[in-house]
Parts: sequence; structure tokens; C-alpha cells
Amino acid sequence: MKNKKKNKGLKPSSYEILSKLAAADKELEALIDKELSPEEEDKELSRICEEAEKELNALALKDPAEATRIFAASPYFIEDIDPKEEVYLGERVIVYKWKAKELDTPEKRAAYVREVNRPLE
Repeated sequence: MKNKKKNKGLKPSSYEILSKLAAADKELEALIDKELSPEEEDKELSRICEEAEKELNALALKDPAEATRIFAASPYFIEDIDPKEEVYLGERVIVYKWKAKELDTPEKRAAYVREVNRPLE
């Protein structure tokens, strides 16, 4: 398990999301011992990650500051975030605070995340 960060300043409801991320982290580690085909492994990885991250991604649209604190506290994510400088918008999208100020509504944040995660054409 990866060593990570403190849970300082989280809302009580955020601990459930942290718990789900921790459970997913363990589930991902357990995949190593399973004998799966590459296709099965990709499918299982996607399922675990999607399920684990969906509540955090939804929260990031409404309350990016709290989502950022959860992201920073969770050992589930490999990526680091500096909550003093950066904001988590969901779906693995991290922006600087100046950019987050431009994205001041859930709709703007969702559109930006969709744009960033759009497959290359």
C-alpha cells in the first residue's frame, strides 16, 4: 500500500469516499495474484477504478475543495496534488487554482473535464 497524506480537515461524509478508495486500492493490489488475460485485466481495472472514483468525481463538480482534500489524503491515487496550489476537478483532472476560479460552476467544471478527457481525433 502506498504511503500517503493526512485526513486533516475532511468533512465527516468524506470518510466514506476515502474508505471506498482504500478498498479499491486493496482490490487492485489483489489483481496481481489473479491469472487474467490482458483483456480481462483491463476490464477489471476499469471496473474497479470507475466504481471507486465515481462518488469523488461527482463531489468534485459540486465541491472541488473537498474533493481535493480527499484526493490528497488517499493512497489510492499515484498522482500527487498540492492543495495549496491545485484543485481536483474529477476524472483525474487537476488544475491550478487560478484555472479553477475560471471554472466557477459545476457545469463549467464538467465541460472542462470532458474536454480534457476527450479522446484524440
